[in-house]
Amino acid sequence: MTPMRPTRVLLVEDSPSDVLLTRDALEARGRFRVISADRLRGAIERLDESPVDAILLDLALPDAQGLEALLTLRRRAPDVPVIVMTARDDEELGLRAVQEGAQDYLIKGRSDEDDLGRAIRYAIERAYIEDSLRQQKEFVDGLIESARAIILVLDPAGNVVRFNRYLEELSGRSLEDVRGADWFALMLPEPDRARERASFLEALGGAAPRPTVTRLATRDSGEREITWTYKALKDGRGRAAGVLAVGNDITELREAQRRALQAERLAAIGQMLTVLAHESGNALSRSQACLEMLGQKVADRPEAVDFIGRIQKAQDQLHHLYEDVRGYAAPIHLEREPCDLAVVWAQAWSDLSALRRGRDAEVAHHDRGLDLACSLDHRRMVQVFRNLLENSLAACKDPVRIRIHCDGAEIEGRAGIRVAVRDNGPGLGTEQRQRIFEPFFTTKSRGTGLGMAIARRIVEAHGGTMAVGDGPCNGADSGAEFVLILPRESS
Repeated sequence: MTPMRPTRVLLVEDSPSDVLLTRDALEARGRFRVISADRLRGAIERLDESPVDAILLDLALPDAQGLEALLTLRRRAPDVPVIVMTARDDEELGLRAVQEGAQDYLIKGRSDEDDLGRAIRYAIERAYIEDSLRQQKEFVDGLIESARAIILVLDPAGNVVRFNRYLEELSGRSLEDVRGADWFALMLPEPDRARERASFLEALGGAAPRPTVTRLATRDSGEREITWTYKALKDGRGRAAGVLAVGNDITELREAQRRALQAERLAAIGQMLTVLAHESGNALSRSQACLEMLGQKVADRPEAVDFIGRIQKAQDQLHHLYEDVRGYAAPIHLEREPCDLAVVWAQAWSDLSALRRGRDAEVAHHDRGLDLACSLDHRRMVQVFRNLLENSLAACKDPVRIRIHCDGAEIEGRAGIRVAVRDNGPGLGTEQRQRIFEPFFTTKSRGTGLGMAIARRIVEAHGGTMAVGDGPCNGADSGAEFVLILPRESS
């Protein structure tokens, strides 16, 4: 069996007789090895030369008085336990030393060999336990601060005790600003408060409430959906000292579920409309043939011919409606190829030549020399820009001026291009800004209101985003702006 290594003790004492007595007392049984220094400076030199397990420190040294030596050694060797030695009438100083980090204090002349050895061993054990607890605390604190979930601690009254950096990032509120405030009244919307407080009280009473979902206002004036679980925190006597609340942001999950459900519904609608469009197409074709024959029969009756023309026009609109709805509901399959975005919107503008004939209208773009190459479906993206440009032509009075600004961007960690399309028209009203991408929403006298909804679906199918710009709403020449962010390459 390997013999145990003696405990190394640094004795900082300027009295030779006290050094001799202490050394003899500790080294008598071979369990301790004592090195000594009679000055603070000498003690620091000894620590530099070799590590020690504990320090015995006299608080009255020639080059340091009172707590000065203790504080210096604590800074120099924070993990080494220090036991201070005081004179008979300095017991108050010993207590202050413990408050400043000393593990214990001994009064000279009152401690025998066993007391001294026991004090050193206990000091080392306490220092080890404290260090272990500190490391555990640092580990837990690190987990809390780095967790991509909300970690929130509330006192029994529901007031904020602590929360992590993730909640600060999400809400835009710092812990110091809201510490001690009523969490439910301050951070949750009014409709959710009573339910969440009830779950909190249920957890405080020792029960395990079911997870709940609330909204949480964010720093950018938006809202996130958060699912919460609550668990009581107990004190040393087993009494409820507060509640730990863990919140997970499920906004993207809910949005993904919504989109998946919408995709399923659209697929079902698309299948139904395919059959409906086919059958109605046959019926419309027969109706059209009958109308043409009827037109020949009543060619000498202008009023009847006018009615027939109106019926044919209504049939054409019905046919276009079927095609638009089927196009919106059908799955989008992309045929990607390397494309230059400038070529894409130039094609869209060319396609609208008949619509802008005789009008003062122009498109200009600013890209600051940016490479506009992307991997995308040329035909689909021409459809997107054609829809945007056609809307501008419909909304703006002459002269129509449409400006396209391009900048570099990043989307989901990938390189992309930001394209902002702005016109000089009357701009968008509040309702238009909120509903512009809703299917069948339109302010035009004609049209199905599916153009912008389809355009956004095409952009999102490319892995991009499409949104209303941050420009003003209504006002003279305020203009409408739409912002597209497209990845350069497919994911």
